[in-house]
Amino acid sequence: MVTIQSQNFGVEIEMTGVSRGTAASVIANYFGVGGIHFAGGTYQTYEAKDSKGRVWKCMRDGSITPRRRRGGAIVEADDTYRCEVVTPILQYEDITDLQEVIRALVKKGAMANSSCGIHVHVDGANHTPESLCRLLNFATGRQDLFYEALQIGSRADHWCHKINPALFREMKKNGRASRNDAERIWYSVVNDGYDGGVDSSHYNSTRYHGINLHAFFTKGTVEFRLFNGTTHAGRIKAYVQFCLAMSAWAINCDHDNLHFKSISGYTQQQKHDLMMRVLTKRLGMRGPEFKTARLHLTSAFLTEAESENTAA
Repeated sequence: MVTIQSQNFGVEIEMTGVSRGTAASVIANYFGVGGIHFAGGTYQTYEAKDSKGRVWKCMRDGSITPRRRRGGAIVEADDTYRCEVVTPILQYEDITDLQEVIRALVKKGAMANSSCGIHVHVDGANHTPESLCRLLNFATGRQDLFYEALQIGSRADHWCHKINPALFREMKKNGRASRNDAERIWYSVVNDGYDGGVDSSHYNSTRYHGINLHAFFTKGTVEFRLFNGTTHAGRIKAYVQFCLAMSAWAINCDHDNLHFKSISGYTQQQKHDLMMRVLTKRLGMRGPEFKTARLHLTSAFLTEAESENTAA
């Protein structure tokens, strides 16, 4: 049985407030490994190794609006402040180090603005066409709830489109027999009208979905692009745990008769309660280990629910 804790993952954290070189130095200093390496290339990458010899990368991302602090103000910054921290392949026990790296970067000035996002990659080695179909089912059935909980807003129109229900229906009907069938359907017109055929290029347009299977077919990971940028270490931990839980559920679920009731007409309190049930009962995020994750993943509803109750 695949568990939340048994899966490998990686995270891409877009930020500004620090230059790529400074970010790499902070990471190297945290792990006590000394110098950094400028690898250059298209993404003007700086690299730092951790105590296990794994490489953390600080790369240029042109979509980031660069800013820095000057005195008490946030001002425009040059291109070197477009920084995406890309972790190596991590294990669950590395989450503590990931959080401490983020905290060290924040002390040096790192911040996120509305141009930033966070992407979590989960190892796809244990996934099958059937498990991917279940994941898409879950996505289409509960994505309205998730997108509201995560306050994705306008980013859903550009960087993390919702999954088209037509894609899930076609995947369920014809995509579960083989990886090739699933791949063919992902790169087809049922995926938001895409008509370019199977394509392994990095920036294929099908990647811009909340759940990105282009990453699975090209790199062997399931990418979750659901998250607004943040440099809050606890929130990033919550996002990682959430993705690992969704992946584990899709792999382990032993049936495909899944039906999800619309949340249309739900109050904020009802949405909060439903999200909590999804986290604890379906995804297994119970107990003290996931306490802060549950808080972060339901807080948007709780704030509005409190306002509703006050107004009443």
